[in-house]
Amino acid sequence: GGVAQRNGDLRLTNGTLPNQYSGRLEIFDSSSREWGTICIDGFTLQSANTSCKQMGSAGVINFGVAVQLGYGAGSGRISLTQVQCGDDDSHILRCSSTALSTLTNLNCNHGQDVAVECTPSPAFQYEGGVRLVDGPYSSEGILEVFIFDAWYTFCTESLPIDAATAVCTQLGYNTYIGANSRSPISTGSPVWTTSPVCPFPIPCFSRCYTRPLTINDSAATCNSFIYITCGMYSDDRYTV
Repeated sequence: GGVAQRNGDLRLTNGTLPNQYSGRLEIFDSSSREWGTICIDGFTLQSANTSCKQMGSAGVINFGVAVQLGYGAGSGRISLTQVQCGDDDSHILRCSSTALSTLTNLNCNHGQDVAVECTPSPAFQYEGGVRLVDGPYSSEGILEVFIFDAWYTFCTESLPIDAATAVCTQLGYNTYIGANSRSPISTGSPVWTTSPVCPFPIPCFSRCYTRPLTINDSAATCNSFIYITCGMYSDDRYTV
């Protein structure tokens, strides 16, 4: 099966393959288990930039009305309008917005669906970038850090609260729910043998102090990896 969806997840639809960084923007609502489009009314360049970064891109190239950019009109649910993000917002649920119901769509229709075109450069592949892999949701998984032009895992049984909080904050989540160890799997990533130390509060994991001691290029000699679960306020923040 595919990756389970969480409240506020974004996707781009009706784009032209192999370009996976452009298309009509849609958001997932966990209460209805449905994807919905976003109305362009009030939607700003910073909102488009935040959306691209949430989906793993380094930023936005262009945005506009989906039908005018060639991505077509959506159907069914229109979920949000007046989405206005700030410079520091890294997740669309942190932005101000107005939720729409399928019965009360105000002045919005599918001729006003938003589309975004994002840069294909990955947002996370920079020195100190973080990602969570092999989890059921995008908000949880085994922690990997990008440094020395490669992704590294941590071979340790625990992670300090400050470090876990820094990871979740950097990924755009409000807090961390848990950090624990998982049995080793073959990730193909080099392994750090030490746990990071982070001053608190800190918005970026790259500012943590670490001693990157690699032991080999596999998980063969590692007993446990760090598995992090992040949270975004609460799953009922985005309701319609």
